[in-house]
Amino acid sequence: MAIVGGAIIPLLVGKIGDLINRAYYPAMTQGETSWGQGIHYALVLAVICYLYILFFAVSGSKPNSERYATGVAGSD
Repeated sequence: MAIVGGAIIPLLVGKIGDLINRAYYPAMTQGETSWGQGIHYALVLAVICYLYILFFAVSGSKPNSERYATGVAGSD
């Protein structure tokens, strides 16, 4: 998950940022630098990924005694 997230997510954020910048600045030619708002909106994807990681960190950080409190095999 870390390898894919570190390789694919930044690429997708950059591509989305470029697409949004082209929509806002259609007159820009190849090679010109555009400091548009595209990257700000594209970083929403990264925020969603971090929230996904936070969800699993919080839900998976329970001790085993709480996680398996009901239905533990051999506790009868």
